[in-house]
Amino acid sequence: MRLFDRSRIAYYPNQYETESGVPYYTLTFTVSFPHEADVCYFAHCIPYGYTDLERCLTDVLGRAGAHEFVRMSTLCTSLTGNKVPLRTVV
Repeated sequence: MRLFDRSRIAYYPNQYETESGVPYYTLTFTVSFPHEADVCYFAHCIPYGYTDLERCLTDVLGRAGAHEFVRMSTLCTSLTGNKVPLRTVV
């Protein structure tokens, strides 16, 4: 049994559009859940990886005066050994 049926994916413009006339799109798909008590999460964007996070934090902390308002520390270490950054805005 396939959980995700690739033959039932559709992506098309719908009846809505932006103020400038650019259409909004609808994405539809079918997913089957073989176990009644399972939990499933869906993301509406590509994964935000650790490298993306580090790049963003470096950019923010590189701005003039950022260190006056942001405290940096490590919350913990992930199961893969990455530091989990903790930034506190004061």
